[in-house]
Amino acid sequence: ELRGFGRARNTWNVTERGRIARDTWDITQASYADCVPVTAPTLMVYSVATTVEINPDTVVFDVDWMTSRRVVYMDGRGHPEDGELTLQGHSIGHWEGETLMVDTVQFAEHSEGITLGFPSSSRKHTMERFSLAGDGRHMNYEVVVEDPDYLAEPVIFTAQLEYQPDLEPTRLACDMETARRYLTDE
Repeated sequence: ELRGFGRARNTWNVTERGRIARDTWDITQASYADCVPVTAPTLMVYSVATTVEINPDTVVFDVDWMTSRRVVYMDGRGHPEDGELTLQGHSIGHWEGETLMVDTVQFAEHSEGITLGFPSSSRKHTMERFSLAGDGRHMNYEVVVEDPDYLAEPVIFTAQLEYQPDLEPTRLACDMETARRYLTDE
């Protein structure tokens, strides 16, 4: 569950920079107040509709959170050496049996790039596993997150995502005034 991962940040072995960031964050610093969506891993477990399109050369995750989109390249390419840093990073993947393995680097710095209330640097690296559960109605998600600027050691998070074919994406754009209206530190 997303909330559990956010609370777990208090148990992580973090760097001094990570400790300061964690201990001084408050809700008014939330990235969504500026219409900036969260990134993986939080994006992948956010409580919104996500569609997954599996193509021969890509897997595309369209997440109904501020029109977030992740493209995982499945054509055997590596990460570009001096690739552009982007909000969702550069993802390459491969199949291990029926499990999708995704390696992502080149993330832009983000005020909540590891989880809500915990930032990430451009050195963040995620390794994700997506596998269909035995009942065919759930997907198991596991991610290992490394970021030597904020984490003294990698953190691991697991979740189970539910298949809900009747849930329709809204595709609503973020409105800055609305986004800031509900910020409170209470």
